[in-house]
Amino acid sequence: ALIDLWLKRLAPGDAHKLGWMVLTGWIDEDTRSPTDEEANAYAAANVDATWRANVANVKRWPQYADYYSTDRAIVFAQLKSQKAGTYLGSAADSKGILALTSHANGADAGQRVRQFLKIHGARVSQAKALLEALASNGNAAALQVVLAAANRSKQKSVQAHAATLIEDVAERNGWSAAQLADRTVPTGGLDTDGTLDLDCGEGRTYTARLDEQDAVVIFNADGREVKALPGPRIDDERPAVEAAKKLLSNARKEVKQVLTAQTERLKEAMFLQRSWSREDWESFIIGHPIIGRISNRLIWQGVDSENAPGAIFRPLGDGSYTDAGDAEVDISPYTEMRLVHSSLLDAKMIAAWQAHLADYAIESPFDQLGRELPGLTDALIQARSLNDREGWMIETFKLRGAATKLGYQRGPAQDGGWFMTYEKTFREAGLQVEIEFTGSPLPEENRAAALQSLCFRKLRGSRAGGGQVALGDLPPVLLAECWRDYHDIADKGTGFDADWNKKAYG
Repeated sequence: ALIDLWLKRLAPGDAHKLGWMVLTGWIDEDTRSPTDEEANAYAAANVDATWRANVANVKRWPQYADYYSTDRAIVFAQLKSQKAGTYLGSAADSKGILALTSHANGADAGQRVRQFLKIHGARVSQAKALLEALASNGNAAALQVVLAAANRSKQKSVQAHAATLIEDVAERNGWSAAQLADRTVPTGGLDTDGTLDLDCGEGRTYTARLDEQDAVVIFNADGREVKALPGPRIDDERPAVEAAKKLLSNARKEVKQVLTAQTERLKEAMFLQRSWSREDWESFIIGHPIIGRISNRLIWQGVDSENAPGAIFRPLGDGSYTDAGDAEVDISPYTEMRLVHSSLLDAKMIAAWQAHLADYAIESPFDQLGRELPGLTDALIQARSLNDREGWMIETFKLRGAATKLGYQRGPAQDGGWFMTYEKTFREAGLQVEIEFTGSPLPEENRAAALQSLCFRKLRGSRAGGGQVALGDLPPVLLAECWRDYHDIADKGTGFDADWNKKAYG
Protein backbone atom coordinates (compact mmCIF):
# COMPACT_ATOMS: atom_id res chain seq x y z
CA ALA A 1 0.00 0.00 0.00
CA LEU A 2 2.82 2.41 0.84
CA ILE A 3 4.56 1.71 -2.46
CA ASP A 4 1.28 2.37 -4.24
CA LEU A 5 1.05 5.79 -2.56
CA TRP A 6 4.59 6.59 -3.70
CA LEU A 7 3.80 5.55 -7.26
CA LYS A 8 0.76 7.81 -7.31
CA ARG A 9 3.05 10.78 -6.70
CA LEU A 10 4.88 10.11 -9.96
CA ALA A 11 3.75 11.53 -13.26
CA PRO A 12 1.51 8.83 -14.85
CA GLY A 13 3.89 8.34 -17.74
CA ASP A 14 6.85 7.89 -15.39
CA ALA A 15 4.94 5.40 -13.22
CA HIS A 16 4.26 3.34 -16.33
CA LYS A 17 7.88 3.52 -17.51
CA LEU A 18 9.17 2.40 -14.11
CA GLY A 19 6.61 -0.41 -13.84
CA TRP A 20 7.23 -1.59 -17.40
CA MET A 21 11.01 -1.63 -16.88
CA VAL A 22 10.63 -3.69 -13.71
CA LEU A 23 8.06 -6.08 -15.18
CA THR A 24 9.89 -6.82 -18.41
CA GLY A 25 13.29 -6.92 -16.71
CA TRP A 26 12.04 -9.35 -14.06
CA ILE A 27 10.43 -11.65 -16.64
CA ASP A 28 13.52 -11.55 -18.87
CA GLU A 29 15.74 -12.46 -15.92
CA ASP A 30 13.43 -15.28 -14.86
CA THR A 31 13.21 -16.80 -18.35
CA ARG A 32 16.86 -16.51 -19.42
CA SER A 33 17.87 -19.51 -21.53
CA PRO A 34 20.95 -20.60 -23.52
CA THR A 35 21.72 -18.75 -26.72
CA ASP A 36 21.31 -20.40 -30.11
CA GLU A 37 25.07 -20.90 -30.30
CA GLU A 38 25.15 -22.58 -26.86
CA ALA A 39 22.24 -24.86 -27.78
CA ASN A 40 23.98 -25.86 -31.04
CA ALA A 41 27.22 -26.58 -29.20
CA TYR A 42 25.42 -28.77 -26.66
CA ALA A 43 23.63 -30.72 -29.39
CA ALA A 44 26.86 -31.22 -31.34
CA ALA A 45 28.66 -32.50 -28.23
CA ASN A 46 25.94 -35.02 -27.35
CA VAL A 47 24.39 -36.12 -30.64
CA ASP A 48 26.64 -39.17 -31.22
CA ALA A 49 26.17 -40.66 -27.75
CA THR A 50 22.41 -40.03 -27.79
CA TRP A 51 22.05 -41.50 -31.28
CA ARG A 52 23.92 -44.69 -30.25
CA ALA A 53 21.73 -45.02 -27.14
CA ASN A 54 18.59 -44.60 -29.26
CA VAL A 55 19.70 -47.31 -31.69
CA ALA A 56 20.33 -49.68 -28.78
CA ASN A 57 16.95 -48.86 -27.21
CA VAL A 58 15.08 -49.49 -30.46
CA LYS A 59 16.76 -52.89 -30.81
CA ARG A 60 15.81 -53.74 -27.25
CA TRP A 61 12.29 -52.26 -27.36
CA PRO A 62 11.13 -52.10 -30.99
CA GLN A 63 7.64 -51.07 -29.87
CA TYR A 64 9.13 -47.68 -28.88
CA ALA A 65 10.71 -46.99 -32.28
CA ASP A 66 8.61 -43.83 -32.61
CA TYR A 67 9.94 -42.54 -29.29
CA TYR A 68 13.68 -43.18 -29.85
CA SER A 69 14.65 -41.54 -33.12
CA THR A 70 17.55 -43.05 -35.09
CA ASP A 71 17.75 -40.12 -37.50
CA ARG A 72 20.82 -38.03 -36.55
CA ALA A 73 19.24 -34.78 -37.76
CA ILE A 74 16.17 -35.35 -35.60
CA VAL A 75 18.31 -36.30 -32.60
CA PHE A 76 20.36 -33.12 -33.05
CA ALA A 77 17.20 -31.00 -33.26
CA GLN A 78 15.76 -32.67 -30.14
CA LEU A 79 18.95 -32.04 -28.14
CA LYS A 80 19.10 -28.43 -29.31
CA SER A 81 15.46 -27.84 -28.36
CA GLN A 82 16.03 -29.50 -24.98
CA LYS A 83 19.00 -27.25 -24.21
CA ALA A 84 17.29 -24.11 -25.52
CA GLY A 85 14.36 -24.77 -23.19
CA THR A 86 16.55 -24.89 -20.09
CA TYR A 87 16.16 -22.05 -17.60
CA LEU A 88 19.46 -20.51 -16.48
CA GLY A 89 18.11 -19.01 -13.31
CA SER A 90 15.06 -17.74 -11.45
CA ALA A 91 13.75 -14.37 -10.35
CA ALA A 92 11.40 -15.90 -7.77
CA ASP A 93 13.44 -14.64 -4.81
CA SER A 94 13.02 -11.03 -5.99
CA LYS A 95 9.30 -11.18 -6.78
CA GLY A 96 8.52 -8.48 -4.20
CA ILE A 97 9.88 -5.89 -6.61
CA LEU A 98 6.81 -6.52 -8.78
CA ALA A 99 4.96 -4.18 -6.39
CA LEU A 100 6.50 -1.41 -8.47
CA THR A 101 4.57 -2.55 -11.55
CA SER A 102 1.07 -1.72 -10.34
CA HIS A 103 0.89 1.52 -12.36
CA ALA A 104 2.18 0.09 -15.63
CA ASN A 105 -0.20 0.31 -18.60
CA GLY A 106 -2.75 -2.45 -18.02
CA ALA A 107 -3.00 -3.58 -21.65
CA ASP A 108 0.78 -3.85 -22.00
CA ALA A 109 1.24 -5.57 -18.64
CA GLY A 110 -1.65 -7.95 -19.29
CA GLN A 111 -0.31 -9.00 -22.66
CA ARG A 112 3.21 -9.57 -21.28
CA VAL A 113 1.94 -11.68 -18.38
CA ARG A 114 -0.42 -13.58 -20.68
CA GLN A 115 2.58 -14.58 -22.81
CA PHE A 116 4.49 -15.67 -19.68
CA LEU A 117 1.59 -17.84 -18.51
CA LYS A 118 1.25 -19.45 -21.93
CA ILE A 119 4.94 -20.31 -22.35
CA HIS A 120 6.29 -20.47 -18.80
CA GLY A 121 3.15 -21.17 -16.77
CA ALA A 122 4.72 -24.22 -15.11
CA ARG A 123 6.86 -21.79 -13.06
CA VAL A 124 4.15 -21.68 -10.41
CA SER A 125 5.66 -19.25 -7.90
CA GLN A 126 6.46 -16.72 -10.60
CA ALA A 127 3.05 -17.09 -12.25
CA LYS A 128 1.30 -16.39 -8.94
CA ALA A 129 3.45 -13.31 -8.32
CA LEU A 130 2.69 -11.89 -11.76
CA LEU A 131 -1.04 -12.46 -11.29
CA GLU A 132 -0.86 -10.62 -7.96
CA ALA A 133 0.80 -7.73 -9.76
CA LEU A 134 -2.02 -7.62 -12.32
CA ALA A 135 -4.68 -7.79 -9.59
CA SER A 136 -2.98 -4.83 -7.87
CA ASN A 137 -2.89 -2.97 -11.18
CA GLY A 138 -6.70 -3.05 -11.29
CA ASN A 139 -6.88 -2.04 -14.95
CA ALA A 140 -9.63 -3.81 -16.90
CA ALA A 141 -7.20 -5.44 -19.34
CA ALA A 142 -5.00 -6.63 -16.48
CA LEU A 143 -7.94 -8.08 -14.53
CA GLN A 144 -9.16 -9.96 -17.59
CA VAL A 145 -5.88 -11.90 -17.62
CA VAL A 146 -6.41 -12.83 -13.96
CA LEU A 147 -9.99 -13.88 -14.74
CA ALA A 148 -8.78 -16.07 -17.62
CA ALA A 149 -6.20 -17.72 -15.36
CA ALA A 150 -8.89 -18.39 -12.75
CA ASN A 151 -10.86 -20.36 -15.33
CA ARG A 152 -8.27 -21.90 -17.64
CA SER A 153 -4.78 -22.06 -16.12
CA LYS A 154 -3.17 -25.46 -16.68
CA GLN A 155 -1.58 -25.32 -13.23
CA LYS A 156 -4.29 -26.04 -10.67
CA SER A 157 -2.60 -24.13 -7.85
CA VAL A 158 -2.19 -21.10 -10.13
CA GLN A 159 -5.84 -21.37 -11.15
CA ALA A 160 -6.92 -21.50 -7.50
CA HIS A 161 -4.69 -18.53 -6.63
CA ALA A 162 -6.10 -16.47 -9.49
CA ALA A 163 -9.63 -17.33 -8.36
CA THR A 164 -8.83 -16.10 -4.85
CA LEU A 165 -7.44 -12.84 -6.24
CA ILE A 166 -10.61 -12.31 -8.30
CA GLU A 167 -12.82 -13.02 -5.31
CA ASP A 168 -10.88 -10.44 -3.27
CA VAL A 169 -11.19 -7.76 -5.97
CA ALA A 170 -14.90 -8.49 -6.44
CA GLU A 171 -15.57 -8.41 -2.69
CA ARG A 172 -13.85 -5.03 -2.32
CA ASN A 173 -16.19 -3.64 -4.97
CA GLY A 174 -19.31 -5.38 -3.69
CA TRP A 175 -19.71 -7.51 -6.83
CA SER A 176 -19.84 -11.18 -7.67
CA ALA A 177 -16.98 -12.61 -9.75
CA ALA A 178 -19.32 -12.66 -12.77
CA GLN A 179 -20.25 -9.00 -12.25
CA LEU A 180 -16.57 -8.12 -11.95
CA ALA A 181 -15.94 -9.85 -15.27
CA ASP A 182 -18.76 -7.83 -16.86
CA ARG A 183 -17.57 -4.51 -15.50
CA THR A 184 -13.87 -4.86 -16.30
CA VAL A 185 -13.95 -5.73 -19.99
CA PRO A 186 -11.59 -3.32 -21.80
CA THR A 187 -13.09 -1.14 -24.51
CA GLY A 188 -9.87 -0.54 -26.43
CA GLY A 189 -10.57 3.16 -25.91
CA LEU A 190 -13.59 2.94 -28.24
CA ASP A 191 -16.60 5.12 -27.48
CA THR A 192 -20.08 3.62 -27.16
CA ASP A 193 -20.53 4.17 -30.91
CA GLY A 194 -17.43 2.06 -31.57
CA THR A 195 -15.08 4.86 -32.63
CA LEU A 196 -11.78 6.19 -31.29
CA ASP A 197 -10.64 9.73 -32.10
CA LEU A 198 -6.91 10.10 -32.77
CA ASP A 199 -5.60 13.67 -32.62
CA CYS A 200 -2.27 14.03 -34.44
CA GLY A 201 -1.97 17.77 -33.76
CA GLU A 202 -2.53 20.89 -35.86
CA GLY A 203 -6.11 19.92 -36.71
CA ARG A 204 -5.17 16.50 -38.09
CA THR A 205 -7.82 14.22 -36.59
CA TYR A 206 -8.27 10.58 -37.55
CA THR A 207 -10.87 8.07 -36.45
CA ALA A 208 -10.41 4.38 -35.71
CA ARG A 209 -13.26 1.91 -35.74
CA LEU A 210 -13.92 -1.80 -36.25
CA ASP A 211 -14.58 -3.15 -39.73
CA GLU A 212 -16.75 -6.13 -40.68
CA GLN A 213 -13.95 -8.52 -39.67
CA ASP A 214 -13.58 -6.80 -36.27
CA ALA A 215 -10.19 -5.35 -37.21
CA VAL A 216 -9.29 -1.82 -36.13
CA VAL A 217 -9.08 0.42 -39.21
CA ILE A 218 -8.19 4.11 -39.55
CA PHE A 219 -10.04 6.84 -41.45
CA ASN A 220 -8.91 10.37 -42.18
CA ALA A 221 -11.03 13.50 -41.78
CA ASP A 222 -12.51 12.94 -45.27
CA GLY A 223 -13.74 9.49 -44.32
CA ARG A 224 -11.17 7.61 -46.44
CA GLU A 225 -9.46 4.55 -44.99
CA VAL A 226 -5.69 4.92 -44.49
CA LYS A 227 -3.10 2.29 -43.64
CA ALA A 228 -1.35 4.14 -40.82
CA LEU A 229 -1.23 7.39 -38.88
CA PRO A 230 1.05 10.09 -40.30
CA GLY A 231 4.35 11.13 -38.78
CA PRO A 232 4.89 14.58 -37.24
CA ARG A 233 5.48 17.44 -39.69
CA ILE A 234 7.10 19.63 -37.06
CA ASP A 235 8.62 18.87 -33.65
CA ASP A 236 5.62 20.41 -31.86
CA GLU A 237 3.40 17.68 -33.33
CA ARG A 238 5.59 14.82 -32.12
CA PRO A 239 3.96 14.36 -28.64
CA ALA A 240 0.45 14.33 -30.17
CA VAL A 241 1.40 11.82 -32.87
CA GLU A 242 3.16 9.54 -30.38
CA ALA A 243 0.14 9.66 -28.06
CA ALA A 244 -2.23 8.87 -30.95
CA LYS A 245 -0.08 5.93 -32.05
CA LYS A 246 -0.02 4.63 -28.47
CA LEU A 247 -3.82 4.84 -28.29
CA LEU A 248 -4.11 2.97 -31.57
CA SER A 249 -1.64 0.29 -30.46
CA ASN A 250 -3.54 -0.22 -27.18
CA ALA A 251 -6.85 -0.42 -29.05
CA ARG A 252 -5.56 -3.16 -31.36
CA LYS A 253 -4.14 -5.17 -28.47
CA GLU A 254 -7.26 -4.89 -26.36
CA VAL A 255 -9.75 -5.55 -29.17
CA LYS A 256 -7.96 -8.78 -30.10
CA GLN A 257 -7.84 -9.95 -26.49
CA VAL A 258 -11.46 -9.01 -25.79
CA LEU A 259 -12.86 -10.73 -28.88
CA THR A 260 -11.19 -14.02 -27.93
CA ALA A 261 -11.86 -13.93 -24.20
CA GLN A 262 -15.43 -12.62 -24.31
CA THR A 263 -16.53 -15.02 -27.03
CA GLU A 264 -15.45 -17.84 -24.73
CA ARG A 265 -17.15 -16.21 -21.74
CA LEU A 266 -20.45 -15.79 -23.58
CA LYS A 267 -20.27 -19.40 -24.69
CA GLU A 268 -19.80 -20.45 -21.08
CA ALA A 269 -22.73 -18.21 -20.08
CA MET A 270 -24.87 -20.13 -22.60
CA PHE A 271 -23.71 -23.44 -21.10
CA LEU A 272 -24.71 -22.28 -17.62
CA GLN A 273 -27.84 -20.44 -18.79
CA ARG A 274 -26.66 -17.37 -16.98
CA SER A 275 -29.01 -14.42 -17.20
CA TRP A 276 -28.31 -10.70 -16.92
CA SER A 277 -30.67 -8.07 -15.60
CA ARG A 278 -31.90 -6.02 -18.53
CA GLU A 279 -30.08 -2.96 -17.18
CA ASP A 280 -26.74 -4.78 -16.88
CA TRP A 281 -27.24 -6.44 -20.26
CA GLU A 282 -27.90 -3.10 -21.95
CA SER A 283 -24.92 -1.47 -20.22
CA PHE A 284 -22.22 -4.15 -20.23
CA ILE A 285 -23.18 -6.51 -23.06
CA ILE A 286 -25.09 -4.77 -25.84
CA GLY A 287 -23.76 -1.35 -24.85
CA HIS A 288 -20.13 -2.43 -24.88
CA PRO A 289 -18.38 -1.38 -28.13
CA ILE A 290 -16.70 -4.78 -28.59
CA ILE A 291 -18.93 -7.32 -26.79
CA GLY A 292 -21.92 -5.68 -28.45
CA ARG A 293 -20.57 -6.73 -31.85
CA ILE A 294 -20.29 -10.34 -30.69
CA SER A 295 -23.78 -10.18 -29.18
CA ASN A 296 -25.34 -8.94 -32.42
CA ARG A 297 -24.42 -12.30 -34.00
CA LEU A 298 -26.09 -14.29 -31.26
CA ILE A 299 -29.69 -15.22 -30.42
CA TRP A 300 -31.16 -14.09 -27.10
CA GLN A 301 -34.30 -14.61 -25.07
CA GLY A 302 -36.11 -12.32 -22.67
CA VAL A 303 -37.33 -13.60 -19.29
CA ASP A 304 -40.09 -11.80 -17.36
CA SER A 305 -40.34 -11.03 -13.65
CA GLU A 306 -42.10 -14.37 -13.07
CA ASN A 307 -39.13 -16.19 -14.62
CA ALA A 308 -41.23 -17.15 -17.62
CA PRO A 309 -39.33 -17.33 -20.95
CA GLY A 310 -40.43 -14.77 -23.49
CA ALA A 311 -39.54 -13.60 -26.99
CA ILE A 312 -36.47 -14.88 -28.82
CA PHE A 313 -34.60 -12.20 -30.74
CA ARG A 314 -31.35 -10.95 -32.25
CA PRO A 315 -29.96 -7.42 -31.66
CA LEU A 316 -29.45 -5.47 -34.86
CA GLY A 317 -26.87 -3.02 -33.55
CA ASP A 318 -29.03 0.07 -34.04
CA GLY A 319 -30.97 -0.32 -30.79
CA SER A 320 -33.71 -2.49 -32.31
CA TYR A 321 -34.31 -6.23 -32.12
CA THR A 322 -35.74 -8.76 -34.59
CA ASP A 323 -37.28 -12.21 -34.41
CA ALA A 324 -36.59 -15.03 -36.88
CA GLY A 325 -39.27 -13.69 -39.21
CA ASP A 326 -37.86 -10.14 -39.28
CA ALA A 327 -40.60 -8.70 -37.05
CA GLU A 328 -39.46 -6.11 -34.51
CA VAL A 329 -39.30 -7.29 -30.89
CA ASP A 330 -40.01 -5.10 -27.86
CA ILE A 331 -37.77 -6.16 -24.96
CA SER A 332 -39.24 -3.74 -22.39
CA PRO A 333 -41.51 -6.40 -20.77
CA TYR A 334 -38.49 -8.50 -19.79
CA THR A 335 -36.41 -8.15 -16.65
CA GLU A 336 -33.61 -10.52 -17.64
CA MET A 337 -31.81 -11.66 -20.78
CA ARG A 338 -30.08 -14.95 -21.61
CA LEU A 339 -28.62 -16.77 -24.59
CA VAL A 340 -30.75 -19.45 -26.21
CA HIS A 341 -29.60 -22.99 -26.94
CA SER A 342 -30.86 -25.74 -29.22
CA SER A 343 -31.68 -28.05 -26.29
CA LEU A 344 -34.29 -25.50 -25.17
CA LEU A 345 -35.94 -24.99 -28.60
CA ASP A 346 -38.19 -27.12 -30.78
CA ALA A 347 -37.19 -28.22 -34.27
CA LYS A 348 -39.39 -25.61 -35.98
CA MET A 349 -37.82 -22.72 -34.06
CA ILE A 350 -34.29 -24.04 -34.67
CA ALA A 351 -34.98 -24.25 -38.42
CA ALA A 352 -36.42 -20.71 -38.50
CA TRP A 353 -33.37 -19.21 -36.81
CA GLN A 354 -30.95 -21.21 -38.94
CA ALA A 355 -32.68 -19.78 -42.02
CA HIS A 356 -32.56 -16.25 -40.56
CA LEU A 357 -28.80 -16.44 -39.90
CA ALA A 358 -28.18 -17.85 -43.38
CA ASP A 359 -30.34 -15.15 -45.06
CA TYR A 360 -28.32 -12.37 -43.42
CA ALA A 361 -24.96 -14.17 -43.72
CA ILE A 362 -24.49 -13.99 -39.95
CA GLU A 363 -21.46 -15.96 -38.77
CA SER A 364 -22.16 -16.90 -35.16
CA PRO A 365 -19.08 -16.84 -32.89
CA PHE A 366 -20.15 -20.27 -31.56
CA ASP A 367 -22.87 -22.76 -32.35
CA GLN A 368 -26.13 -22.20 -30.53
CA LEU A 369 -28.30 -24.28 -32.86
CA GLY A 370 -26.42 -26.89 -34.83
CA ARG A 371 -24.89 -29.49 -32.52
CA GLU A 372 -26.79 -32.74 -32.20
CA LEU A 373 -26.95 -33.34 -28.46
CA PRO A 374 -27.80 -36.36 -26.31
CA GLY A 375 -30.83 -36.14 -24.04
CA LEU A 376 -31.15 -37.10 -20.38
CA THR A 377 -33.56 -39.99 -19.77
CA ASP A 378 -35.52 -40.50 -16.56
CA ALA A 379 -33.28 -43.47 -15.73
CA LEU A 380 -30.19 -41.24 -15.70
CA ILE A 381 -31.49 -38.35 -13.58
CA GLN A 382 -30.03 -39.75 -10.34
CA ALA A 383 -26.88 -41.13 -11.97
CA ARG A 384 -23.59 -39.39 -11.18
CA SER A 385 -21.65 -40.31 -14.29
CA LEU A 386 -22.13 -41.25 -17.94
CA ASN A 387 -20.34 -44.21 -19.50
CA ASP A 388 -22.01 -44.68 -22.88
CA ARG A 389 -18.59 -44.33 -24.53
CA GLU A 390 -16.75 -46.63 -22.15
CA GLY A 391 -14.38 -48.88 -24.08
CA TRP A 392 -14.07 -46.61 -27.12
CA MET A 393 -10.42 -46.78 -28.13
CA ILE A 394 -8.28 -43.73 -28.95
CA GLU A 395 -4.53 -43.07 -29.00
CA THR A 396 -3.40 -40.81 -26.18
CA PHE A 397 -1.93 -38.11 -28.45
CA LYS A 398 -5.13 -37.98 -30.47
CA LEU A 399 -7.12 -37.82 -27.23
CA ARG A 400 -4.95 -34.95 -26.01
CA GLY A 401 -5.45 -33.02 -29.24
CA ALA A 402 -9.23 -33.50 -29.29
CA ALA A 403 -9.68 -32.68 -25.60
CA THR A 404 -7.44 -29.61 -25.74
CA LYS A 405 -9.28 -28.25 -28.78
CA LEU A 406 -12.51 -28.48 -26.80
CA GLY A 407 -10.99 -26.57 -23.86
CA TYR A 408 -10.10 -29.46 -21.54
CA GLN A 409 -6.81 -29.67 -19.64
CA ARG A 410 -4.81 -32.59 -18.37
CA GLY A 411 -5.83 -33.71 -14.89
CA PRO A 412 -3.40 -34.14 -11.98
CA ALA A 413 -0.88 -36.98 -11.95
CA GLN A 414 -1.76 -39.92 -9.71
CA ASP A 415 0.51 -42.48 -8.04
CA GLY A 416 3.16 -43.71 -10.44
CA GLY A 417 3.11 -40.50 -12.47
CA TRP A 418 0.00 -41.36 -14.54
CA PHE A 419 -2.89 -38.98 -15.20
CA MET A 420 -6.36 -40.38 -15.81
CA THR A 421 -8.57 -37.40 -16.67
CA TYR A 422 -9.08 -34.36 -18.83
CA GLU A 423 -10.85 -31.55 -17.01
CA LYS A 424 -12.64 -28.26 -17.58
CA THR A 425 -13.64 -25.83 -14.83
CA PHE A 426 -16.85 -23.80 -14.78
CA ARG A 427 -16.05 -21.65 -11.77
CA GLU A 428 -19.23 -19.58 -11.91
CA ALA A 429 -21.28 -22.76 -11.50
CA GLY A 430 -18.87 -24.23 -8.93
CA LEU A 431 -18.34 -27.29 -11.14
CA GLN A 432 -15.53 -29.21 -12.78
CA VAL A 433 -16.12 -31.58 -15.70
CA GLU A 434 -13.99 -34.73 -15.85
CA ILE A 435 -13.57 -37.07 -18.80
CA GLU A 436 -11.92 -40.20 -17.45
CA PHE A 437 -9.83 -42.60 -19.54
CA THR A 438 -7.48 -45.50 -18.86
CA GLY A 439 -4.55 -43.17 -18.36
CA SER A 440 -1.22 -42.03 -19.74
CA PRO A 441 2.20 -41.79 -18.06
CA LEU A 442 4.25 -38.62 -17.68
CA PRO A 443 6.22 -37.71 -19.69
CA GLU A 444 3.56 -38.60 -22.24
CA GLU A 445 3.98 -41.21 -24.94
CA ASN A 446 1.55 -42.20 -27.66
CA ARG A 447 -0.17 -45.39 -26.55
CA ALA A 448 -3.51 -47.12 -26.80
CA ALA A 449 -6.15 -45.87 -24.38
CA ALA A 450 -9.87 -46.24 -23.84
CA LEU A 451 -12.44 -43.72 -22.69
CA GLN A 452 -14.30 -44.56 -19.52
CA SER A 453 -16.72 -41.99 -18.11
CA LEU A 454 -17.91 -38.41 -17.89
CA CYS A 455 -18.77 -36.84 -14.53
CA PHE A 456 -19.19 -33.45 -12.85
CA ARG A 457 -17.64 -32.56 -9.50
CA LYS A 458 -18.31 -29.70 -7.12
CA LEU A 459 -15.53 -27.19 -6.54
CA ARG A 460 -14.42 -26.79 -2.94
CA GLY A 461 -13.90 -23.07 -2.59
CA SER A 462 -11.42 -22.19 -5.31
CA ARG A 463 -10.19 -25.78 -5.69
CA ALA A 464 -11.51 -28.93 -7.33
CA GLY A 465 -11.99 -32.27 -5.64
CA GLY A 466 -15.57 -32.22 -4.38
CA GLY A 467 -18.14 -34.98 -4.73
CA GLN A 468 -19.83 -35.99 -7.96
CA VAL A 469 -23.09 -34.23 -8.84
CA ALA A 470 -26.24 -36.04 -9.92
CA LEU A 471 -26.91 -35.50 -13.63
CA GLY A 472 -30.42 -34.25 -12.94
CA ASP A 473 -29.04 -31.43 -10.78
CA LEU A 474 -26.83 -30.00 -13.52
CA PRO A 475 -27.62 -27.07 -15.80
CA PRO A 476 -29.20 -28.92 -18.75
CA VAL A 477 -27.26 -27.05 -21.45
CA LEU A 478 -23.95 -27.67 -19.68
CA LEU A 479 -24.73 -31.36 -19.40
CA ALA A 480 -25.76 -31.59 -23.05
CA GLU A 481 -22.67 -29.79 -24.37
CA CYS A 482 -20.17 -31.71 -22.23
CA TRP A 483 -21.88 -34.98 -23.11
CA ARG A 484 -21.48 -34.01 -26.76
CA ASP A 485 -17.78 -33.30 -26.11
CA TYR A 486 -17.44 -36.81 -24.67
CA HIS A 487 -18.99 -38.26 -27.83
CA ASP A 488 -16.95 -36.03 -30.15
CA ILE A 489 -13.70 -37.17 -28.53
CA ALA A 490 -14.79 -40.79 -28.86
CA ASP A 491 -15.52 -40.24 -32.56
CA LYS A 492 -11.87 -39.26 -33.09
CA GLY A 493 -10.80 -42.79 -32.12
CA THR A 494 -11.36 -46.22 -33.62
CA GLY A 495 -14.66 -47.03 -31.96
CA PHE A 496 -15.70 -49.55 -29.32
CA ASP A 497 -13.50 -52.59 -28.69
CA ALA A 498 -14.75 -55.45 -26.52
CA ASP A 499 -11.14 -56.10 -25.46
CA TRP A 500 -10.53 -52.46 -24.48
CA ASN A 501 -9.48 -53.32 -20.94
CA LYS A 502 -6.80 -55.71 -22.14
CA LYS A 503 -5.53 -53.44 -24.91
CA ALA A 504 -5.43 -50.24 -22.85
CA TYR A 505 -3.72 -51.81 -19.87
CA GLY A 506 -1.64 -54.37 -21.77
